[in-house]
Amino acid sequence: MVDPLSIFVHENPVVSAILLTLSGFLGFLINAFILLKVAWHKVFPGSFGWIWISRGVAYCTSSFLTMVCMGFGSLLFPDALGILAPTTILMGWIECVFANLLIALNRCLLITHPFSFKQVFTNRNTVIFIIVSWFMALMSVVAALYLPCNDEERAGSLFSMEPSLHCSYIFIVFTYGPMWLAIATTLLIDLYSILTLHRTNKVRDRLSAHNWSPQHRRKILKLCYMLAAQCVVNPLVMFIVTIGDDVQSPLLSFLSTVFLLSLADSIDGKNESLSYEYMENEAQDVEDDFEHRNPLAASVILVFIDLSCVILHGYILYKVVFRRVFGQLFGWIWISRQLALVILCVVDGALFGSSLTLYPDIDVTKVGQCAAQLLVVLSIHVFISSLLIAFNRCLLIQKPLTFKNVFTTKKTAYLIALAWLIPTGIVVSTRFLPFCTDAEDVQLPKCFTVETLLSGLIVYSTVILTFVSDMAAIWTLRQMSKIRTEFLSNHLSPGNRRRQLNFCYMLMLESLVAIPSSILQAFYDSPFWNVVVILDG
Repeated sequence: MVDPLSIFVHENPVVSAILLTLSGFLGFLINAFILLKVAWHKVFPGSFGWIWISRGVAYCTSSFLTMVCMGFGSLLFPDALGILAPTTILMGWIECVFANLLIALNRCLLITHPFSFKQVFTNRNTVIFIIVSWFMALMSVVAALYLPCNDEERAGSLFSMEPSLHCSYIFIVFTYGPMWLAIATTLLIDLYSILTLHRTNKVRDRLSAHNWSPQHRRKILKLCYMLAAQCVVNPLVMFIVTIGDDVQSPLLSFLSTVFLLSLADSIDGKNESLSYEYMENEAQDVEDDFEHRNPLAASVILVFIDLSCVILHGYILYKVVFRRVFGQLFGWIWISRQLALVILCVVDGALFGSSLTLYPDIDVTKVGQCAAQLLVVLSIHVFISSLLIAFNRCLLIQKPLTFKNVFTTKKTAYLIALAWLIPTGIVVSTRFLPFCTDAEDVQLPKCFTVETLLSGLIVYSTVILTFVSDMAAIWTLRQMSKIRTEFLSNHLSPGNRRRQLNFCYMLMLESLVAIPSSILQAFYDSPFWNVVVILDG
């Protein structure tokens, strides 16, 4: 099917160039004025101003390149910069989202922990934060463009090193993914800052009358509201751009995609990924891989891996249930996690392991699709359970009194239920999207993209949070003073302390083990990804 956007751009090159040039010029003019005020007039002094300067540079760069390269530059010198111009524009948009996160974090620390603010946002740390944000924006673009993918809808294989994912799908995941995560974090930080400002008591106002004057407080509130509004507008623009590709009218498709992206900089509402067009070739079935050439050997290996997984995690489940090695409440979380792992290995070995020789077309059947959805639910639940385990240990070490209030019998049951409801909700909710109907086979990859993107965001978010929680627990145990050790000797004796350290190290390594699993499964469609589940055990 011919893209309506391409029809409009090719039939009206001058009109599209004028619109993009005007929107880019307007964005450059506004953001250059803001950059001038921040850099030379010092409206935001210190480290806060440096973040705004980084943000302004990103905006001005993307707006200028939009005006020059995507406007009349696309007619005068279309091949001058090649893919460098749109790539730089995209990196600028991603950096703007990360800069908003730094701004929100800066204001939140100033409001809630002013003494920690002075230690965190020093000149050196601020420069490091800005460099890291630019580096993450660059790596998002590099990953989106250069990770292994193919331009054809075909199966992949780890052994033949043929990646299985389509390039457009890889591009969406590595551009939308970091931006959505940063936007959600910025929104949460801003809401917390706004709530704290509204609850500021009179005692604190008197203690710091200069910093917390009514005028100063209103300024910070306006800034927080501005950032929160951006967090709402950003996903809205992303959604409009996503559905704009399916609009049949060429003019509306152009206005809701390319023009909206270029205009978003000027209204400062902005920032989402640029739509690249990849050549779509006819689907080809590639069966020159290990699984198809040696189905019996691959089936035996896969069943052996899953059987080992069942035995190992079944033994751990037996120890937790009948030997009570983790007590009651902590054991509940472990029982839920190990039960999910055992079911995952059984389903994978019984259906997908034996399917290589007995019924190779199971992927296209209802049973195979339901089993695949079940594996998604179980995998996400395992990651969330690991996060609950890490949070449980971290709270026990750092705040033992709060730990007793948080992990009660009732709340632990609620947390376990939530760990099951979140992945189930993702899988079920995506089935009701308008482009996830069986009648529109052409739209099924888009449904798969949405489901995988949501699952990936949750999985990698939980992996990062688990890793951070474990590092915090390890740091606390290492730095624990003698006074606190003696005061909490009942539950943090030397032997118990060593056990907690070993446990935190185990969870930290577990987070690292999850990375090769996702790479094997996502990029090479490997049937042997479950080997990392054995390493998990």
